[in-house]
Amino acid sequence: MGSSAMVAGHLVMLCSERQRVKKSPVGHDETLIRRFIREYIARSHAHKDKKNLFCGLFEITRHRRILLCMDLKEFFLKHKESIRVRTLQVLGMIRPEQLNWRPEKDALTIGETLRHLWVSEEGVRRIALDGNFAYYEKRIPQGLRAVLGNARPLGEDLANLERVHRDTLEAVGKFPGEKWDDQRVHEGLGFRRKTGILLMGINDHEVHHRAQLMTYLRILGTPVPEAIARK
Repeated sequence: MGSSAMVAGHLVMLCSERQRVKKSPVGHDETLIRRFIREYIARSHAHKDKKNLFCGLFEITRHRRILLCMDLKEFFLKHKESIRVRTLQVLGMIRPEQLNWRPEKDALTIGETLRHLWVSEEGVRRIALDGNFAYYEKRIPQGLRAVLGNARPLGEDLANLERVHRDTLEAVGKFPGEKWDDQRVHEGLGFRRKTGILLMGINDHEVHHRAQLMTYLRILGTPVPEAIARK
């Protein structure tokens, strides 16, 4: 997914909160847009490409009718399922002998990237839904590899990816929609973020590392198919 589409998607998702505000004023959507743009810029430096933000505003206008019939949680679940379909296409092209390959000495190997995907999703989901910071309490002071553990067979990592994906869908499906705006705070880590932002970050994270794996595979000579056939 391109950066413009991703920003647009975030803006559309936030504006879907309107469904839960029964008597919202005319300017409610615009207030949410402004609030989210501030948060998005602070989190991912989207201000470097202001065109993306205008794209997002256009998408909100274009999808306004959709927003009235889909809440934030439903959007997240559908978005996650659609992302995973493409991810599985890429994962299916990885061979066991490629797991230890990395483009340079400090980069994650293909195997480490697979583990990072499911370990991170599980850890961040627990922060978002349960306020359990165990994942960040280890990762932030000790570094990423401290939470990855030992190398595993390809089949085991793929099974864990599917297990964690299904666990996330089930847990988020049961999580009350009115709590998506709750703050998760850890003063010791200097961490403060909204539940909804954490959950949406899980989807962003998968897209990011899927693209990384596609690049790795192409370097290794594996032709990764395009998501949309070129004419």
